[in-house]
Amino acid sequence: MAVSESFVSGANPLRDPLALFLVQVLLIVVVSRALAVGLGYLKQPRVIAEVIGGILLGPSALSSLIANFALIFFLYLVGLELHPSSLKEKARASALVSLVGIVVPFGAGAGVMKIIYENFGDPQVPFYAFFVFGGVAMCITAFPVLARILTERRLISVPVGQTTLAAAAVDDAVAWTLLVLVVALINNALPSSSAAVPHTSNPVEAVYVFLLVLAWALLLWFAVRPLLAKFVLKTSSEQAASEMSVTVIFLLICVSAFYTQAVGVHAIFGGFLVGLITPHERGFAIKLTEKIEDLVGVLLLPLVCRAMEKKKNRKVVPGRGTVACRELSSNVPDIY
Repeated sequence: MAVSESFVSGANPLRDPLALFLVQVLLIVVVSRALAVGLGYLKQPRVIAEVIGGILLGPSALSSLIANFALIFFLYLVGLELHPSSLKEKARASALVSLVGIVVPFGAGAGVMKIIYENFGDPQVPFYAFFVFGGVAMCITAFPVLARILTERRLISVPVGQTTLAAAAVDDAVAWTLLVLVVALINNALPSSSAAVPHTSNPVEAVYVFLLVLAWALLLWFAVRPLLAKFVLKTSSEQAASEMSVTVIFLLICVSAFYTQAVGVHAIFGGFLVGLITPHERGFAIKLTEKIEDLVGVLLLPLVCRAMEKKKNRKVVPGRGTVACRELSSNVPDIY
């Protein structure tokens, strides 16, 4: 078995990628936990400590793949705690909250786009595309962060928490569909050499994305869910979840996450959908949560905000209000 050079021989152990990664994970977990203790006295959720920890530690080579992997499994756990029957009872309230949560921020964001466009806009980007993007950017919810806060405050299983999360999920589905449309509008307006995403030149693609995600959700609900429930009842006991059932669930999470990512919606929604269809019979959901909750919450989730910090480009560009505008625009996609 090959080993890295030892510090005994004078080598720098941090030049080894694995050693450097382990030190980074150690620092991230320790700093975020220490901040969480201090901010806990101010009644702040732990995710705030993790965001501040990411800012304090600064960018690194830590891959965002690990952070996204953590988010997939965390949103799976969130979906697991949302019982579908309770969501049906709150469908009307969630739809109303979602509608208001889209219309009001969209109007507020779009309303100030004229001023921002005149001072900071790119002449190559038409105003209508800039206008729609400003409205959509204000509609997008920090869905994972909201889920973290509701989970930590133990609101995920009460009516107000479930209504809020369901409304946020609908908000994000609509907002990300509109965002695909905005990218298509911008690409149609720009020369092909400077298009942001050259392959999304058809505005109808936004509708295709929405329909594909909807079809996948319906397939999971009406076809996969009954089969999965029968499989769990056959392979698991009341005392413990079987290794085979856990393996099938994990594979299904990966398949669903891959599909939603490939379609053009973030992979976290794939994990969330699998959480919604996971059986609750014989306490299976509780046993599965006990198996993976601590690993995700203690070790993986602190890496999320660290990877988000890596995405930011903090080079200051001179100009009136540029820093504030850049921070506003850069924080929207960094949530994911």
